[in-house]
Amino acid sequence: MAVLAETASIACLLSLAGQCVSGIHELRSLYLCNASTTVQILLKDVESLLRTLHDVQDLLQRVDGQAELNMDTVHTASLRLQVEDCDVNVGAWLSTTRSF
Repeated sequence: MAVLAETASIACLLSLAGQCVSGIHELRSLYLCNASTTVQILLKDVESLLRTLHDVQDLLQRVDGQAELNMDTVHTASLRLQVEDCDVNVGAWLSTTRSF
């Protein structure tokens, strides 16, 4: 009788271990699926930010061109440098995010 009880206990433990592994595998799959969706949303947002930065750079170049034609004093150099730095940083974020 004791051998039968021990065998049943071992079988029960093996079954429990199998269920745990199966549950962990399902949780991992769910996490990866959600993480992938989150990364895709982040990629879209970062790409949108890059487009906005490029538009701001274009606008600053046009403002500078108009200022030269009109001989107005418009100081956009500082803003242009900050936008360029931001553009470089966002580009690095995008590269890092795509590696995920």
